[in-house]
Amino acid sequence: MRSGGEGKWQGVPDDAPFRHFTPTPDILFDRLLGNVTPAEWEVICYVVRQTYGWKAPAHAVSIRALARALKRSTSTIRQAVARLEQRGVLLVERSRGEDGTPAVNVYRLRRQSDP
Repeated sequence: MRSGGEGKWQGVPDDAPFRHFTPTPDILFDRLLGNVTPAEWEVICYVVRQTYGWKAPAHAVSIRALARALKRSTSTIRQAVARLEQRGVLLVERSRGEDGTPAVNVYRLRRQSDP
C-alpha cells in the first residue's frame, strides 16, 4: 500500500457483502483491469465510488482535489483522465470560471447508451 495505509489492514467488515459496499460493473474488471495504468485504474475506482457508491449520476471535483485524494501528482491525474477519455471509458464535462480559468470538472463513466 502507498502512504496513508500505515499499519496492518484489519480486513473488510464481516457484513461487507451486505453493507458498506459500492456496486461496480463487472465489465470494468473484465475489460479494464490489467489493461490500464495504475493511475487510470485509481481514477476509475474513484469515479465509481463517488458515483455508484453514492447513487449519483456524476461527480464534480477539481483535478487538484482528485490528485490529492489519490495521492498522485496533478500531471499524472491529467494524463490518466486524458487517456481514459481517449479510450471512451470516462466522460468529463469541463467548465470555466467567469475569468476563463478552469473550474471544477464533472466526471462519470461512459455508458453504452452514450454517443
